[in-house]
Amino acid sequence: IIAAILKDKNAKVQDDFRRTDAFPVRQFQPVPPAAEWQKPSTDTEELRKWSVLKEVDPEILAASQRVIQLDPKLDSVLAGKYLTLNDKQYLQSITDIVVQAFDKKKADEKAVLATLSVEALETAQRSKRLYEMSLGADRIAPETGTRVESVEIYDGSWVAFKGGIRLVFEDGRNMLMRNSMRRDFAPGDHRWK
Repeated sequence: IIAAILKDKNAKVQDDFRRTDAFPVRQFQPVPPAAEWQKPSTDTEELRKWSVLKEVDPEILAASQRVIQLDPKLDSVLAGKYLTLNDKQYLQSITDIVVQAFDKKKADEKAVLATLSVEALETAQRSKRLYEMSLGADRIAPETGTRVESVEIYDGSWVAFKGGIRLVFEDGRNMLMRNSMRRDFAPGDHRWK
């Protein structure tokens, strides 16, 4: 009798396992040919063009050196903006825009630093430094796999995150981080301010 009962239980489990309606049907995308996913990124190609332009054109080299003196990361910003227009008559204007944006960002950071207490400021600076050290060569966030445009000390309206950091991603998202707390804001959601 026990063998018959166990046999019925095993048969039911096997029947459930064979049911095709119990599992969702998924459509799989075909894997692209190797040539498609091994293409070099356009960023690398643009940076290569930019370095050649700096070699052959003294005005472009001077503009590049001007922004590198402020922050070496600004060279790629200048390169991206210039190569988008690809017109030398706008080089001076583009350089001025990059420098002004950098100056404004630094002024905003100083204003934030002035409002934080000494302890909160030290914690925020340490968090910012540690997070920037953890970013990869292309500044990809380990949490999201998205490129990080900037890491800033946060002093906005979210009191729990004051003294933490704000990450700005290339897709327009923002993330507030402080200790183990995180808060994501979708592109266009400016409630983090």
